Amino acid sequence: MVMNINFSSAGGVGVVPLAPEIIWFSPSDTFLQHPYDVLCAVSRASAKNGPGLIAHYQGDELEADSESKIWVSVWRSLAHHRTIMEHEAYVDLILPMLEAMDGSTQPSQILISSMSDFELALSAPLTQFIYITLRPWHDRGFELVPLVEKLKREMRGLQGCLSCCWGPSVEKDSLEIGVIGWRSVQVGVETTLLPFTLCLTVPSNFQDRNSAMQGPLQCMLADIRQISAIHIRDAVLTCTF
Repeated sequence: MVMNINFSSAGGVGVVPLAPEIIWFSPSDTFLQHPYDVLCAVSRASAKNGPGLIAHYQGDELEADSESKIWVSVWRSLAHHRTIMEHEAYVDLILPMLEAMDGSTQPSQILISSMSDFELALSAPLTQFIYITLRPWHDRGFELVPLVEKLKREMRGLQGCLSCCWGPSVEKDSLEIGVIGWRSVQVGVETTLLPFTLCLTVPSNFQDRNSAMQGPLQCMLADIRQISAIHIRDAVLTCTF
C-alpha cells in the first residue's frame, strides 16, 4: 500500500518547481539484512529537515536479474534543497541513505512544474523513468524540446498511462527526464513493518506499458533516438515519509 502525500502545500502549479532527487543504487548488506532499521533512520532524518522535504520514496527496480533500488527525495524547490544542505540536519539524512548503498552512485535532480502529475506518477503501481540525453552538436530548444512535448501529449492519451511529467536535469543541460505512472496488475502480498507498509508485490502485467512502447510510442522514440540516447528504468515505489 502506498501512502498518499498532499502536494498542495508546496504551492500552486507554475509558482516554483519541485526539485526531486532520483538516486539509483546497489543495496548494501546492511540494507538487505535490516531494511526496517534503515528506512526508520531515513524517515526520522526526513522529519528533521523541516518543510523543505515534502516526501521520500524508496523502491526496487523491476529489470530482470536487477538488484538495484531507488530513492526519490521530493524537495519543495531547488533553493530549499540547497539551503538545507548547509545545515547539520542534512547530514543526518544523508548518512543512513549512504549506509544503504554499496558503492558510489550518481544522483539526478530535476525540476517538475506539475505537482499533481508527479504525485500520481510516484503513487502508480508501476513508475517508469525515461532518461533522454541529447547528443553533441544538437540543439536542445530547437530539436529536443519539441519532440519531448509531442511525446508528453501522446503519452497522456494512452490507455493505462495514469500520469506523465517531464523536467530538465539540474546537473546536465543535455538531459531530460520523464516520470510516468502506469497501471498494472499486481500479484503477491504486502508486509507491514511499522511504520511502513512495504510493497513486495511485483507488477505481473505490463500490457499497457508494453503496448505503448511497442505501438504508438515506438516511432516517436525512434525519432528521439536520432538525436539522443534513451535509457528507461522501471520501479515499484513506496512512500516512507
